[in-house]
Amino acid sequence: MPSDVDLPILRLMTRADLPVADRLRAQAGWNQTSADWERFLSGAPEGCFVMEAASGVVGTATTLSYGQDLAWIGMVLVDPDHRRRGLGKALLGHCLEHLRSQGISCIKLDATPMGRPLYAALGFQDEWPLTRWATDSAPMVEDTGEDGGDVRQLRPEDWPALLDLDRPAFGVDRAHVLQALVQHGSQVLVRSRRDGTLSGYGMIRPGSRAHYLGPVVASDQDTATTLARSLMIRANGEAVFWDIPDRNAETAQLASDWGLTAQRSLMRMHCGPNLHPGNPSLIHGIVAPETG
Repeated sequence: MPSDVDLPILRLMTRADLPVADRLRAQAGWNQTSADWERFLSGAPEGCFVMEAASGVVGTATTLSYGQDLAWIGMVLVDPDHRRRGLGKALLGHCLEHLRSQGISCIKLDATPMGRPLYAALGFQDEWPLTRWATDSAPMVEDTGEDGGDVRQLRPEDWPALLDLDRPAFGVDRAHVLQALVQHGSQVLVRSRRDGTLSGYGMIRPGSRAHYLGPVVASDQDTATTLARSLMIRANGEAVFWDIPDRNAETAQLASDWGLTAQRSLMRMHCGPNLHPGNPSLIHGIVAPETG
Protein backbone atom coordinates (compact mmCIF):
# COMPACT_ATOMS: atom_id res chain seq x y z
CA MET A 1 0.00 0.00 0.00
CA PRO A 2 1.50 3.43 -0.92
CA SER A 3 2.71 5.57 1.94
CA ASP A 4 2.00 9.27 2.41
CA VAL A 5 5.52 9.95 1.16
CA ASP A 6 4.54 8.30 -2.15
CA LEU A 7 1.35 10.39 -2.34
CA PRO A 8 2.34 13.95 -1.50
CA ILE A 9 -0.28 16.69 -1.34
CA LEU A 10 -0.08 19.83 -3.46
CA ARG A 11 -1.42 22.90 -1.65
CA LEU A 12 -1.06 26.66 -1.34
CA MET A 13 2.11 27.96 0.25
CA THR A 14 1.79 29.77 3.59
CA ARG A 15 4.19 31.93 5.55
CA ALA A 16 4.81 28.95 7.85
CA ASP A 17 6.32 27.12 4.85
CA LEU A 18 8.92 29.76 4.06
CA PRO A 19 11.75 28.48 6.29
CA VAL A 20 11.53 25.03 4.67
CA ALA A 21 11.21 26.59 1.22
CA ASP A 22 14.39 28.52 1.89
CA ARG A 23 16.17 25.32 2.95
CA LEU A 24 15.24 23.78 -0.40
CA ARG A 25 16.61 26.91 -2.07
CA ALA A 26 19.86 26.58 -0.13
CA GLN A 27 20.15 22.89 -1.06
CA ALA A 28 19.94 23.89 -4.72
CA GLY A 29 22.59 26.58 -4.26
CA TRP A 30 20.32 29.37 -5.49
CA ASN A 31 20.84 33.01 -4.53
CA GLN A 32 17.41 34.12 -3.26
CA THR A 33 16.89 35.27 0.32
CA SER A 34 14.16 34.88 2.92
CA ALA A 35 13.02 38.39 1.94
CA ASP A 36 12.57 37.16 -1.63
CA TRP A 37 10.29 34.36 -0.45
CA GLU A 38 8.24 36.93 1.46
CA ARG A 39 8.04 39.00 -1.73
CA PHE A 40 6.93 36.02 -3.85
CA LEU A 41 4.18 35.07 -1.40
CA SER A 42 2.92 38.59 -0.74
CA GLY A 43 2.89 39.29 -4.49
CA ALA A 44 0.84 36.19 -5.36
CA PRO A 45 -0.69 34.57 -2.25
CA GLU A 46 -3.01 32.44 -4.41
CA GLY A 47 -0.25 31.52 -6.87
CA CYS A 48 2.52 29.99 -4.74
CA PHE A 49 2.43 26.27 -4.04
CA VAL A 50 4.16 23.54 -2.07
CA MET A 51 4.25 19.77 -2.32
CA GLU A 52 3.91 18.23 1.13
CA ALA A 53 4.77 14.64 2.04
CA ALA A 54 4.61 12.90 5.41
CA SER A 55 8.09 14.24 6.15
CA GLY A 56 7.05 17.83 5.40
CA VAL A 57 7.36 20.19 2.44
CA VAL A 58 9.43 18.60 -0.33
CA GLY A 59 8.74 20.92 -3.27
CA THR A 60 7.86 24.50 -4.16
CA ALA A 61 6.75 26.61 -7.13
CA THR A 62 5.80 30.26 -7.49
CA THR A 63 3.85 32.24 -10.06
CA LEU A 64 3.70 35.94 -10.73
CA SER A 65 1.17 37.70 -12.95
CA TYR A 66 1.79 40.82 -15.02
CA GLY A 67 -1.87 41.59 -15.69
CA GLN A 68 -3.72 39.36 -18.15
CA ASP A 69 -1.03 39.43 -20.83
CA LEU A 70 1.83 37.61 -19.10
CA ALA A 71 2.72 35.49 -16.08
CA TRP A 72 5.92 33.92 -14.81
CA ILE A 73 6.72 30.58 -13.20
CA GLY A 74 9.69 30.31 -10.86
CA MET A 75 11.22 28.67 -7.80
CA VAL A 76 10.37 25.14 -8.94
CA LEU A 77 12.35 23.18 -6.36
CA VAL A 78 12.18 19.55 -5.25
CA ASP A 79 14.02 18.01 -2.33
CA PRO A 80 16.87 15.80 -3.65
CA ASP A 81 15.49 12.76 -1.80
CA HIS A 82 12.15 13.12 -3.61
CA ARG A 83 13.30 13.70 -7.16
CA ARG A 84 12.44 11.49 -10.14
CA ARG A 85 8.93 10.96 -8.80
CA GLY A 86 7.20 13.48 -11.02
CA LEU A 87 6.84 16.12 -8.31
CA GLY A 88 8.45 18.89 -10.36
CA LYS A 89 6.21 18.09 -13.32
CA ALA A 90 3.15 18.06 -11.06
CA LEU A 91 4.07 21.44 -9.56
CA LEU A 92 4.70 22.94 -12.99
CA GLY A 93 1.45 21.52 -14.35
CA HIS A 94 -0.49 22.95 -11.43
CA CYS A 95 1.07 26.38 -12.01
CA LEU A 96 0.04 26.26 -15.67
CA GLU A 97 -3.50 25.22 -14.76
CA HIS A 98 -3.75 27.98 -12.16
CA LEU A 99 -2.52 30.69 -14.54
CA ARG A 100 -4.68 29.54 -17.44
CA SER A 101 -7.71 29.58 -15.14
CA GLN A 102 -6.97 33.27 -14.64
CA GLY A 103 -7.21 33.84 -18.39
CA ILE A 104 -3.54 34.72 -18.79
CA SER A 105 -2.54 34.42 -22.42
CA CYS A 106 1.24 33.91 -22.21
CA ILE A 107 3.33 32.15 -19.56
CA LYS A 108 7.11 32.39 -19.39
CA LEU A 109 10.05 31.01 -17.44
CA ASP A 110 13.83 30.89 -17.59
CA ALA A 111 14.86 27.26 -18.04
CA THR A 112 18.06 25.52 -17.05
CA PRO A 113 19.42 22.98 -19.52
CA MET A 114 18.15 20.22 -17.20
CA GLY A 115 14.61 21.57 -17.06
CA ARG A 116 14.31 22.64 -20.68
CA PRO A 117 13.19 19.24 -22.10
CA LEU A 118 10.38 19.02 -19.53
CA TYR A 119 9.19 22.52 -20.33
CA ALA A 120 9.35 21.83 -24.07
CA ALA A 121 7.23 18.70 -23.57
CA LEU A 122 4.61 20.85 -21.84
CA GLY A 123 4.40 23.23 -24.78
CA PHE A 124 7.02 25.87 -24.00
CA GLN A 125 9.01 27.32 -26.89
CA ASP A 126 12.47 28.90 -26.89
CA GLU A 127 12.57 32.70 -26.97
CA TRP A 128 16.19 33.76 -26.31
CA PRO A 129 19.20 32.58 -24.32
CA LEU A 130 20.97 34.28 -21.44
CA THR A 131 24.06 33.53 -19.40
CA ARG A 132 24.91 33.96 -15.73
CA TRP A 133 28.20 35.76 -15.20
CA ALA A 134 29.72 35.58 -11.74
CA THR A 135 32.69 36.52 -9.63
CA ASP A 136 33.68 35.79 -6.05
CA SER A 137 34.96 39.33 -5.67
CA ALA A 138 33.56 42.32 -7.53
CA PRO A 139 36.22 43.98 -9.66
CA MET A 140 37.68 47.30 -8.61
CA VAL A 141 36.38 49.03 -11.73
CA GLU A 142 37.51 52.56 -12.36
CA ASP A 143 35.37 55.21 -10.68
CA THR A 144 34.96 58.01 -13.19
CA GLY A 145 34.17 60.51 -10.45
CA GLU A 146 30.67 61.11 -9.10
CA ASP A 147 29.44 58.31 -11.35
CA GLY A 148 30.43 60.17 -14.50
CA GLY A 149 28.30 63.16 -13.53
CA ASP A 150 25.06 61.81 -15.01
CA VAL A 151 24.37 58.70 -12.92
CA ARG A 152 22.48 59.26 -9.70
CA GLN A 153 20.18 57.64 -7.20
CA LEU A 154 16.56 57.11 -8.16
CA ARG A 155 14.18 59.86 -7.06
CA PRO A 156 10.44 59.34 -6.48
CA GLU A 157 9.62 61.59 -9.40
CA ASP A 158 11.71 59.35 -11.72
CA TRP A 159 9.28 56.41 -11.59
CA PRO A 160 7.09 57.37 -14.58
CA ALA A 161 10.15 57.84 -16.82
CA LEU A 162 11.77 54.65 -15.51
CA LEU A 163 8.64 52.64 -16.29
CA ASP A 164 8.42 54.22 -19.74
CA LEU A 165 11.95 52.87 -20.35
CA ASP A 166 11.21 49.46 -18.88
CA ARG A 167 7.90 48.70 -20.58
CA PRO A 168 9.20 48.35 -24.17
CA ALA A 169 12.20 46.40 -22.89
CA PHE A 170 10.26 43.80 -20.90
CA GLY A 171 7.09 43.91 -22.98
CA VAL A 172 4.50 44.65 -20.28
CA ASP A 173 4.24 46.83 -17.21
CA ARG A 174 6.00 45.42 -14.15
CA ALA A 175 5.88 48.41 -11.82
CA HIS A 176 4.73 46.21 -8.91
CA VAL A 177 7.82 43.99 -9.22
CA LEU A 178 10.33 46.82 -9.56
CA GLN A 179 8.83 48.78 -6.71
CA ALA A 180 8.82 45.70 -4.48
CA LEU A 181 12.53 45.23 -5.19
CA VAL A 182 13.21 48.76 -4.02
CA GLN A 183 11.14 48.19 -0.88
CA HIS A 184 13.21 45.06 -0.16
CA GLY A 185 16.59 46.74 -0.34
CA SER A 186 17.64 47.13 -3.97
CA GLN A 187 19.83 50.12 -4.72
CA VAL A 188 18.62 51.90 -7.87
CA LEU A 189 20.63 54.16 -10.14
CA VAL A 190 19.43 56.08 -13.18
CA ARG A 191 21.33 57.82 -15.95
CA SER A 192 19.97 61.12 -17.18
CA ARG A 193 20.57 62.95 -20.43
CA ARG A 194 21.37 66.66 -20.65
CA ASP A 195 17.69 67.44 -21.13
CA GLY A 196 16.84 65.57 -17.93
CA THR A 197 15.24 62.53 -19.59
CA LEU A 198 16.42 59.06 -18.58
CA SER A 199 18.50 56.82 -20.84
CA GLY A 200 18.64 53.87 -18.46
CA TYR A 201 18.38 52.47 -14.96
CA GLY A 202 19.92 49.63 -12.98
CA MET A 203 19.66 47.89 -9.64
CA ILE A 204 21.86 45.85 -7.32
CA ARG A 205 20.65 43.95 -4.26
CA PRO A 206 21.97 41.49 -1.68
CA GLY A 207 21.54 37.76 -2.22
CA SER A 208 22.23 34.73 -0.05
CA ARG A 209 25.40 33.92 -2.03
CA ALA A 210 26.23 37.09 -3.95
CA HIS A 211 25.06 40.56 -4.81
CA TYR A 212 22.67 40.39 -7.76
CA LEU A 213 23.25 42.97 -10.48
CA GLY A 214 20.01 43.55 -12.35
CA PRO A 215 17.83 44.64 -13.85
CA VAL A 216 19.82 46.91 -16.12
CA VAL A 217 17.77 48.54 -18.89
CA ALA A 218 19.48 51.01 -21.21
CA SER A 219 18.74 52.71 -24.51
CA ASP A 220 22.39 52.47 -25.63
CA GLN A 221 25.58 50.61 -24.83
CA ASP A 222 27.36 53.57 -23.25
CA THR A 223 24.51 53.93 -20.75
CA ALA A 224 24.58 50.20 -20.00
CA THR A 225 28.34 50.30 -19.41
CA THR A 226 28.17 53.41 -17.25
CA LEU A 227 25.36 52.02 -15.10
CA ALA A 228 27.02 48.62 -14.73
CA ARG A 229 30.27 50.26 -13.62
CA SER A 230 28.49 52.37 -11.02
CA LEU A 231 26.53 49.37 -9.73
CA MET A 232 29.61 47.17 -9.59
CA ILE A 233 31.36 49.74 -7.40
CA ARG A 234 28.49 49.34 -4.93
CA ALA A 235 29.24 45.63 -4.55
CA ASN A 236 32.29 46.67 -2.49
CA GLY A 237 34.53 43.93 -3.81
CA GLU A 238 32.12 41.13 -2.81
CA ALA A 239 30.64 38.31 -4.91
CA VAL A 240 28.34 39.27 -7.80
CA PHE A 241 25.90 37.41 -10.09
CA TRP A 242 24.79 39.07 -13.33
CA ASP A 243 22.37 37.45 -15.83
CA ILE A 244 22.87 38.94 -19.31
CA PRO A 245 20.93 38.17 -22.51
CA ASP A 246 23.39 36.60 -24.95
CA ARG A 247 22.48 38.99 -27.76
CA ASN A 248 24.04 41.84 -25.75
CA ALA A 249 27.53 40.66 -26.62
CA GLU A 250 29.23 43.93 -25.67
CA THR A 251 27.81 43.77 -22.16
CA ALA A 252 28.83 40.12 -21.85
CA GLN A 253 32.33 41.09 -23.02
CA LEU A 254 32.37 43.84 -20.41
CA ALA A 255 31.59 41.28 -17.71
CA SER A 256 34.39 39.08 -19.03
CA ASP A 257 36.83 42.00 -19.14
CA TRP A 258 36.01 42.73 -15.50
CA GLY A 259 36.90 39.17 -14.53
CA LEU A 260 33.45 37.61 -14.30
CA THR A 261 33.12 34.11 -15.76
CA ALA A 262 30.19 32.43 -17.49
CA GLN A 263 28.60 30.04 -14.98
CA ARG A 264 25.49 28.62 -16.62
CA SER A 265 23.19 29.12 -19.56
CA LEU A 266 19.44 29.66 -19.36
CA MET A 267 16.76 29.76 -22.02
CA ARG A 268 13.83 32.14 -21.78
CA MET A 269 10.79 30.15 -22.90
CA HIS A 270 7.14 30.97 -23.44
CA CYS A 271 3.89 29.02 -23.60
CA GLY A 272 0.99 30.62 -25.42
CA PRO A 273 0.97 33.51 -27.91
CA ASN A 274 3.92 35.81 -27.20
CA LEU A 275 2.14 39.03 -28.11
CA HIS A 276 4.33 41.27 -25.93
CA PRO A 277 7.89 39.96 -26.38
CA GLY A 278 9.65 43.16 -25.38
CA ASN A 279 13.09 44.01 -26.69
CA PRO A 280 15.95 42.07 -25.07
CA SER A 281 18.48 44.31 -26.85
CA LEU A 282 17.55 46.92 -24.24
CA ILE A 283 18.01 44.48 -21.35
CA HIS A 284 21.61 44.33 -20.10
CA GLY A 285 20.67 42.42 -16.97
CA ILE A 286 17.39 40.69 -16.10
CA VAL A 287 15.48 41.11 -12.83
CA ALA A 288 15.97 37.42 -11.95
CA PRO A 289 15.20 34.03 -13.52
CA GLU A 290 12.22 33.51 -11.22
CA THR A 291 10.48 36.75 -12.22
CA GLY A 292 11.94 37.76 -15.59
